[in-house]
Amino acid sequence: MKKIPLIVMIGFFLLASAVVQSSPAPRTTIKISQLTRTVVIFSALETELIEALKNNNQIKLKGLLADDFEMRNAAEPSSPIPYANWLANSLVEAPNYTATLEQMSVHDLNGTAIVNFLWLPSTDNEQLPLAKVFVVDVWRQVGERWQLAIRYISSTQDTHAKIPGFVSVPGNSVIEKRY
Repeated sequence: MKKIPLIVMIGFFLLASAVVQSSPAPRTTIKISQLTRTVVIFSALETELIEALKNNNQIKLKGLLADDFEMRNAAEPSSPIPYANWLANSLVEAPNYTATLEQMSVHDLNGTAIVNFLWLPSTDNEQLPLAKVFVVDVWRQVGERWQLAIRYISSTQDTHAKIPGFVSVPGNSVIEKRY
């Protein structure tokens, strides 16, 4: 009588193992060295946004993006890319790349969150080189949920040009937060 539950458990584990092995690898990777409560929340929201774009999930996108969403590129900061243009372009591009988000930090300003991270998009298409970019997202709290209101984006290509106010921190560049 005890052999039946053991056989059922072994069968279950073999089936679960086969399902795990046949599942596709995640297309969005989060690599964050210091996880805080807010980094966990916004890592999940950024991943939801990417996956909603990849899957053309309009309902999810409507919930994640503010009606007045815009993106600003560092190369043309006075020319915002409006919601409709950004969305149309992103829906075409998103299924073709994988995304890795690194070095995220979040500043919660009581109803507004400033989220910044490095985004390393990649694709199998060698004809389409993608730049590593620095992203600053401004999320606005609407009731119990968060909506992305503004995205600032810039290539991280190092030109070795002096950046006003920047001081390189030798060794470990992680600055501990003080509360």
